[in-house]
Amino acid sequence: MDTAVQIDVFGLVFLVEGNTPGILNPDFLLAREIVERGWGWEPADPPISVPPLARVTYDSRVTLLATTDRLDFKDQKVPVSLDATRVPGIAQRYLEAAREVV
Repeated sequence: MDTAVQIDVFGLVFLVEGNTPGILNPDFLLAREIVERGWGWEPADPPISVPPLARVTYDSRVTLLATTDRLDFKDQKVPVSLDATRVPGIAQRYLEAAREVV
């Protein structure tokens, strides 16, 4: 019996109070080194920023979504390698930067 598991989506969700979705944009993510220039990631589509949400999706298939009460960080590379996904580090750096901005 084959017990191999393929992970198609890896995500982290945080429930937050008083979040400011408008800070989520590619420039903020680069300026705060949440997403690093050396990764070569480019937005896959134009970022969305309309109250009360903002979304950035990269060509690497990583998506960040912010609302006033929730933050979603998702890696949709198939298969997702838990050793290689950058989502945990992105989430940590974003949470630290967002705390400084508010």
